[in-house]
Amino acid sequence: MPDKQTVIPANEPDRLKALKNYEILNSLSEQEFDRITELASLICATPISLVTLLDESRQWFKSKVGLDINETPRDIAFCQYTIMQDALFEVRDALQDERFKDNELVTGSPDIRFYAGFPLKDPAGYNLGTICVIDRKPRILDEWQKRALELLSREVTGLIVERRQKEELRNFESLFKLSPDLICIAGTDGYFKKVNPALQHLLGLPLQELLNTSFYELIHPDDMETTRQELLHVESGEKVLNFTMRISSAGRGYRHVQWSASPENGTGNLFAVGRDLTVELATEGQLADSEAKLRAFFENSQGLMCTHDLEGKFISVNTAGALMLGYGSGELLAKTLFDLIPEREHPGLRNYLEQIRKTGAGKGLVTMRHKDGGLKTWIFNNVMEKTAAGELYIIANALDITDRYELEVNLQRANRMLEETNQVARIGGWQIDVEQQKLYWTPVTKEIHGVRPNYEPDVKAGINFYKEGESRNSISLAVEKALKDGSPWNLEVQIINATGRELWVRAIGKAEMKEGVCKRLYGTLHDIDEKKKAQIEINRSRAILSAFVQHAPAAVAMLDRSMHYVAASNCWLEDYSLKDKGVIGASYYDHFNSMTPESRHRHQRILRGAVERNPEDTFLFPDESNGRYTTWEMRPWYELDGKVGGMMIFTQDVTHMVEKRELLKAAKIQADAANVAKSEFLANMSHNITKTLAIVGNCVFN
Repeated sequence: MPDKQTVIPANEPDRLKALKNYEILNSLSEQEFDRITELASLICATPISLVTLLDESRQWFKSKVGLDINETPRDIAFCQYTIMQDALFEVRDALQDERFKDNELVTGSPDIRFYAGFPLKDPAGYNLGTICVIDRKPRILDEWQKRALELLSREVTGLIVERRQKEELRNFESLFKLSPDLICIAGTDGYFKKVNPALQHLLGLPLQELLNTSFYELIHPDDMETTRQELLHVESGEKVLNFTMRISSAGRGYRHVQWSASPENGTGNLFAVGRDLTVELATEGQLADSEAKLRAFFENSQGLMCTHDLEGKFISVNTAGALMLGYGSGELLAKTLFDLIPEREHPGLRNYLEQIRKTGAGKGLVTMRHKDGGLKTWIFNNVMEKTAAGELYIIANALDITDRYELEVNLQRANRMLEETNQVARIGGWQIDVEQQKLYWTPVTKEIHGVRPNYEPDVKAGINFYKEGESRNSISLAVEKALKDGSPWNLEVQIINATGRELWVRAIGKAEMKEGVCKRLYGTLHDIDEKKKAQIEINRSRAILSAFVQHAPAAVAMLDRSMHYVAASNCWLEDYSLKDKGVIGASYYDHFNSMTPESRHRHQRILRGAVERNPEDTFLFPDESNGRYTTWEMRPWYELDGKVGGMMIFTQDVTHMVEKRELLKAAKIQADAANVAKSEFLANMSHNITKTLAIVGNCVFN
């Protein structure tokens, strides 16, 4: 048996610190985790499923199905490999895997053969543990099960983070109750929604009475206007710091309280923390200093604060507001609103002056021209007041919302573009108000269903559009689960629209949960009929081609664009000793791992459309020490849409032919050498005979 080994991530110290900060190790069983674990087992059809967390020496099971133990040593845990990556880790047959075949969890109980796990990655990027499924027989997950396991991992991570946040919230609640600071949550209508004991003690009112009292009733009348001005800033999204006002304290007169306030987006709630400054502001010097600060606040307010008469002429203006228009405050005092507002909007300006004269208040949007000629959009809320001499004037408060206004305009434009894009892409939207049982469809959704634009759907009718059988059952189950636990869905199903046409659609849905109760379901409906039918045809054609390849009387391999086997002929499997290797779906390079860079470049050329061949190439077959000769040809194969789907490789062992050719070549060389020797012999003999005859002739004639 090989030595046990622990695989350690590069960020292990920080990972362990993050894990311990969640304070979840050794915690009690919790239903939220157990439901997800059971769901993983059901989806993947495995007898065992686990939510594991890995510390220094062990994998501890936060939740488990089909297993009685609570932890195992880390050095035998399959999950230690899962946390080394960010994707699914799958072991199809542990007995065939060198890392696990001798593992005691494989050779003994629980007899692991199949394992698939997905890491639990927290928002900071640390893999805390895994959600995994285990079987006692070899197998493989399909794509839907893999996707489901990935989604469940995110849900588990969300539970872990939420669990910690709830604990922090409990700590905050303790701080809220014990803090000597004055803390409250109030609505913009002035009513308290929550107050801490310190503020309740200061105000001297019973809690229930306090919650039914508007804080405007407690503010000193002289501070009412400045308080309203401050709240305008908060309501517009700004954080207001060091804002002081006087508030009534039962039996102790008014107390000076300094506040810091912040809005909660989307709710209209204001969060405020206050400090009682009564003692600090007891002297006139401190009061004068406070007045100076308020004046500085007015002058440097991030909005335009001013007064003007009923003809639109400025009476006073704050410095910061004037600068936002490119002027000094003295320059603006020589101008009127008619000088700053574009002429095309003068009729609206006259209507505003007439309205505020009659009603005493006015609010809305106005465009003003900057000194450099540019235009700015302001939101204003103005009131009419009267001087001690009885003269009427307007107190104006305006905020520069140019960027926000342009953003809203751009957002409206983007929404129109999105609607147009959805129209082209055939993507519709929908939502269900669960409490009202009201179903809403966008125009594109109605088009997909083949109904009139004024058609008003209901939930039951919407479900009945799905084709009876698998499609309707799938969508009904998905909706039921979403209503129960907020599970989302992403399904490819068929509908039969109002015209009787069958369509493939992608139905995507999500749930909006509040305190564990589903309030709203919403999602999209994408018309994928043409794409789906094309894919079905592609799969059918690919299956036919794969069957043809498999039974071809030659060595043929069919690979996809990632160089994974799609099909291989029996001759190929026999020639390359791959008969029992289960090559389909495996990488070509796993079996031919000695490929040169040039060979890999060649494959990329083929996948770009090239056709290459070699009538005579050397190749070292598996389990052979001597190289052999092959002839090969590589060419791309194409999908129905004309795109390259992968490549075909044809090979033939021509070793015997080359050897015969080489033998013939050697025999020819020997024959040529024999002919040369023969010619030389005959030449020598001829020369010697001639010489001999000459000598004999001389003897005869002499």
